[in-house]
Amino acid sequence: MAIALSSQRRAFWRARAKTASCPPQARAKLRIEIIARDSMSALLRVTVAKLWLLAALQGAGLEQAFRDPPREYSLMPYWYWNGRITAEQTRRQMREMIAQGVFQAVVFPWDGIEPSYLSEPYWAQVSAALEAARELGFTLNFADELNWPSAHAWRPQGGPELSRVLELRPDFRMRRLDSDEHLVEGPRRWCVAPGTPAWFAVAGRVDDGARIEPESLHLLAPRGKRWCWEAPPGRWVVTFYRLVPATGAHNTRVDLLNPEAVRLYLDLVYEEFARRFPDHLGRTLKLTIADHEGAYGSPIAWTPRLFDEFERRYGYDLRPRLPLLTRESRPPAVARKLRTDYLELLSDLYARAFTEQVAAWCRRHGLRHATSLYEEQLWIQVSQAGDMFRHWRAGDFVMIDALLERARMPLDFKEAVSVAHFENVPLVVENQGLQGHDSFLSPEKMRLGTNMALLWGANLLVPYFDYDPEKITWPPQWFRGQPFWRYFRRYADYVRRVQFMNAQGLHLAPVAIYYPLETAFAHSAPLFARQKRELYWGNFMDQVQNYYSALQLELARQGWDYHVLDRYYLARAQIVPGKLKLGEEEFRVLILPPMTEIDQAAAARLRAFIAAGGIVFALGTQPEALSGLRMSRFPVREHKPFMDRLDYVHPTRVPDGIRADLKPVLDALRAIEPPAIQVIEGEGVYFSRRRSEQAEWFWVVNDGPDERVARVRMPAAARWEKWDAETGARCSLGEGRELTLRFGPWDAFFLVRHAGTPAGPCAVNRETTLLQLPHTGWRLRLETDKVLVPYAAAEPGGEPVWLAPERLGIRGWWLIGPFPYGDHEGFFRRFPPERGFHRTGRYRGAYGPVQWNWIESPGYRIVPREVLGLPGDRSFGVYYGYVSVYSPIERRARLVVAFADSLRAWWNGKEVLSIHRHPKWLLLRDCWAETAAIQMRRGWNRLLVKLGPSLMVPTAFSVRLTDESGSTLRDLVFAREKRKPTGPIAGQPTRLRIEVPPGTVALEQDARRVPVPMGASTLTIEVDHIPEKPLAFLTAETQCTLASWSDSALRHYSGAAVYETEFELPQPALRRRLALDLGDVGVAAEVWLNGQPLGVRIWRPFRFDITGLVEPRNRLRVRVANSDAGWQAQGDTIYPRGSWGLDFSSERDRLLRLRPNGLEGPVRIIALE
Repeated sequence: MAIALSSQRRAFWRARAKTASCPPQARAKLRIEIIARDSMSALLRVTVAKLWLLAALQGAGLEQAFRDPPREYSLMPYWYWNGRITAEQTRRQMREMIAQGVFQAVVFPWDGIEPSYLSEPYWAQVSAALEAARELGFTLNFADELNWPSAHAWRPQGGPELSRVLELRPDFRMRRLDSDEHLVEGPRRWCVAPGTPAWFAVAGRVDDGARIEPESLHLLAPRGKRWCWEAPPGRWVVTFYRLVPATGAHNTRVDLLNPEAVRLYLDLVYEEFARRFPDHLGRTLKLTIADHEGAYGSPIAWTPRLFDEFERRYGYDLRPRLPLLTRESRPPAVARKLRTDYLELLSDLYARAFTEQVAAWCRRHGLRHATSLYEEQLWIQVSQAGDMFRHWRAGDFVMIDALLERARMPLDFKEAVSVAHFENVPLVVENQGLQGHDSFLSPEKMRLGTNMALLWGANLLVPYFDYDPEKITWPPQWFRGQPFWRYFRRYADYVRRVQFMNAQGLHLAPVAIYYPLETAFAHSAPLFARQKRELYWGNFMDQVQNYYSALQLELARQGWDYHVLDRYYLARAQIVPGKLKLGEEEFRVLILPPMTEIDQAAAARLRAFIAAGGIVFALGTQPEALSGLRMSRFPVREHKPFMDRLDYVHPTRVPDGIRADLKPVLDALRAIEPPAIQVIEGEGVYFSRRRSEQAEWFWVVNDGPDERVARVRMPAAARWEKWDAETGARCSLGEGRELTLRFGPWDAFFLVRHAGTPAGPCAVNRETTLLQLPHTGWRLRLETDKVLVPYAAAEPGGEPVWLAPERLGIRGWWLIGPFPYGDHEGFFRRFPPERGFHRTGRYRGAYGPVQWNWIESPGYRIVPREVLGLPGDRSFGVYYGYVSVYSPIERRARLVVAFADSLRAWWNGKEVLSIHRHPKWLLLRDCWAETAAIQMRRGWNRLLVKLGPSLMVPTAFSVRLTDESGSTLRDLVFAREKRKPTGPIAGQPTRLRIEVPPGTVALEQDARRVPVPMGASTLTIEVDHIPEKPLAFLTAETQCTLASWSDSALRHYSGAAVYETEFELPQPALRRRLALDLGDVGVAAEVWLNGQPLGVRIWRPFRFDITGLVEPRNRLRVRVANSDAGWQAQGDTIYPRGSWGLDFSSERDRLLRLRPNGLEGPVRIIALE
């Protein structure tokens, strides 16, 4: 058989795809069995009762399926519903996706959605979308929440509570145990009345090292409001505990340890799908995703059944031992066990109540489901998820994310893909969000992260598509707003082929790393501390994290593939001679990072593995339970933590000292189990390996921006072929063990040996440039009627001015704050500024006294923390802004306000706007602004705004006053004091100097055309005032010189253009093998020669075969499409300065990085020998 299937390798959805790849006569009866999940992990299995692959006998082998895999292997974008949803637009966008090779999507309800989430009009749009998807053969899945975290049934706005779950059941609010400590020297009688009433108190004696003596811990009894206690001799710590509302990661507010709370959420959201769309569940709608990224709680996490359940399971009362969560004990083992028991219980409650309950509901209704949690580092996993592997096992697929450059590292992948392989389910990856955020997005940049995500084992990629491209959300986006969208199919087919190959055969990785969860639980005290530095343990766990991460990075860098085993899998592994066997995975070598604890069942399995001839490498300190075992031990040193920050922009590099410590380990491993492919010459090349009964293949990746040649030794002498995922073509690299691999920039392909029909030899060309076309003399036609120029300079000598309405926001304000926000109630509380403006007023704020300050912002965006000069840890809260507004006439007007996150506004004492919300994305631009009608008096008016804090971006606001048509009123005065203006209010006439974009012939001004003089690079015009919208230039075909659009007034142009020229070749050249090379292109190109289409290129090299198509005189036509980055590069920064590695002062700083942009060349005709 050319396509080999394992009956236990395929989950439900994989089996459907597999049968779809065979001709009809090969699809035998398929019996799908849903096998109940046991207490450890549910498993949705598919049994293929009789599947004779007649395709192999008819020549339909793996190579044929590779060329055009079934639709089920399509990528599956998040389709953010972020604007006004209509049935017509939804159907149109589905058709566009299908035309570009995207056959499934996940609807993600998002900020800006109209109609409102979970309203009846919303469900009507869902219904229309599902019906359209069914008709079009499109799979339409859903994320199960508005934004994230999941399980809240969020309202877009309202309040004070935004969760429908908590509106109905306030008692389901997440809560935590707050605490404060008192030191008591005994013997003495000690009494105290806590400022905030306490629920219970615990006393424990501490030694000189501040370690608690566990046997001394006991509960204290209150006497009324006072707590009195006869302290015995010694130094004691008395800890008071009280229940307080809690907020977990990303505003998690519901107690997700409580199954009743999650059940209510299921009733509000999932049951509506079941009630309204029963015919679509499991058919048109096949899966749901909880893109959760929330948490089980906030330290110290609590749920109503916590104490009872703890005592039932572990046989002792948790309450008197709670101080051991944050303090060490003497002996240390007592505190470590307490933390382990506590976190074990939280993990179990969280999984049962949330991830497993939602997944079980989905299975009962024919759906697949998984939950995405934070996975980047052990600190994050333990503090927010507990047992991460438990949550991954709960789903019918494993879901992770990989933002920016994270896909280029194994750290976020290998744990998750291990669970996916052991459970026989797919790995789904939200891939490369924000890719190109510091410059631009291009298919080449999409490819570089995609290659590595697929290398680590991804089965299904989930990029970002926006429904409304005007309301950009976490840009850049990959959908219709990108000028290169027309060519997206090239990327989509590329991904489909690789995802197809990743689903075939068996994965091979004979090395495993142990997941040190037990040690992390035992040393988790820093996670519960009141003051803590995130991601920094400050104890033995820093060493564990160092070597655990370094092992993963170095194994991958030096050519090994591997898996990660937690205690669950190690305890259940089958022992065969010299190997651990889990499903279809086998491991000869197990590597233990430094550890102090190990699960008893896992330790027993480890002993059996060693006894059966298995090889174990142990780094540094190891648990006492492993003493005396025959392991290869390697000493390691302590080093400064290198995983104490998350770098999303640059791949993490292992420090030299840790690399040196790992060298003996990897040398020993190489002697026992060398990498499957050994690199003789070259670097930066990565491999993953799969095998079926009739084939073996490697996905080979050049993770670098330059061309690369590598000499490698394969695992066997055979006929090795190169399979190109971009085109589906294949060719032979020759027979033998040693191969020379040639890569383009960020290139990847498959190396395959198989029993099917051999391919022809790969071409190895020597190149000679026959002709370099001149940069000059090209004809240029922009594919738009008008080019908008958003900046102009005021003469004489002025800096470029942004021609946008946002620029005219009010910059002078009286500001005061912050006032307490509390648990959202502060936004609805009436603070003194609402009772009247008194500029000398001084009031009690969130962190001390506050008073009014007059500020004048350098930009249109008012950021209170910045303009008031407040420290970051004393800036969270409610602010007020006040300004007096003078109008020369009475009139109707509009208030236009953009803000993060919530705002109320009063005009002349009347409230005209009140919006309480906490979106995940807000940009202070007009597309996100709210408006309110106002009546403007002649003379002085009063404007008061109240600003609620943002949970995701800097708290900020921007305000403009416009006429009823939306034009900013320019005859107003915004004053610090009410002084009647004495001079003219309106602006004076201004001369503007504007750069002329190539490809344009006239400026459109006040409904007239101003011709551009031949050869002019700038125009100067006189205007009554600086415009609040871009200037428009009319286009026509013009002469041009090849150059970057970023070096001209096309720098803000996002779109396409057509270049044309002619060239001649001598007669002898016409008989040679020839190629056209376009040189540098930003970012995609489509080419015609003498009217014949040559094809499309979306990444380097931009080269086309023109053999047999050239004539003595030739006509060349090149269509180039760039990205949306040029148009986005205006105004204040999209992302806050300092976030995601950015240091822009404005979006114009991005322009320097927009290269290549357009057709830059050089364009050459190349002879290939």
